[in-house]
Amino acid sequence: MLAGAAGNNRFALELYAQLRGANGNVIVSPFNVAEALAMVERGTSGETSRELRSVIHSDLPRARSGAAWKALIADVERSGIVSATALWSNGSVLRKEYVADVKANFGATAQTLDFTNANAAASRINAWVAFKTHNNIRSLISPASLSKDTRAVLTAAIWMKAAWRTRFARGETRERIFHLPGGRDVNVPTMQQTTYLRFAKAPGVRLLELPYAAGGLTMLVVLPDARFGLGAVEASLSPAAIDRWTKALNDVEVELKFPRFTAASTFALTTPLQRLGVRRLFDR
Repeated sequence: MLAGAAGNNRFALELYAQLRGANGNVIVSPFNVAEALAMVERGTSGETSRELRSVIHSDLPRARSGAAWKALIADVERSGIVSATALWSNGSVLRKEYVADVKANFGATAQTLDFTNANAAASRINAWVAFKTHNNIRSLISPASLSKDTRAVLTAAIWMKAAWRTRFARGETRERIFHLPGGRDVNVPTMQQTTYLRFAKAPGVRLLELPYAAGGLTMLVVLPDARFGLGAVEASLSPAAIDRWTKALNDVEVELKFPRFTAASTFALTTPLQRLGVRRLFDR
């Protein structure tokens, strides 16, 4: 979520609403997806362009241009975030102007790829993603998702491992009970520290902002008051709620116990995007 970016947050919540029913943890970068769609929109016109603009919303950054934007990208990369975005076109010759445009303005690539051999095509895409993410993401797409009828593939991958501004002492990690959906409890390694952080209480939730060491990035943690209250909180999410929550935060001393975690997700976004209104892009 981006503070003050209503359109960005709106798209983030709309996309999350389409994905949150998936099994297990859900982790997604709506900004990364929106930027990839904006890159595609640069090569479209008419109704397809209008649908893409409507779904990603007008105040999203449309290109990596300008001094402020380049400074933001530099901060993000210093924070330990790497991403890889590409458009792979089956057989169609891509205009040189478009290829140059997406490289200069989005740091992305657009190239042709023969999907007749699904294994070879998937291997090429996965090798490119692995190279761009320093081998942190090695398998993004499977051969089963490709065929000789595939016309184009848009891939957007992002990996993040960032240090906290106030680091947790490794020796303070303890096994503690964590409540899972359905009433099951498990023991998980739990980090802990006592420090000053931005905290707030709001109806039904407690809020905590955890800053990262670089880039001005933060994690906003939303903890439901009710043990099984996550679904109700998810259903109530809105850009206005995010705005209220962030404005309510104040620096206070907190005793924080936070589960050590790793999360990964892979999504095929054709159906979710169609439900959000991107339809002509997927017409055959």
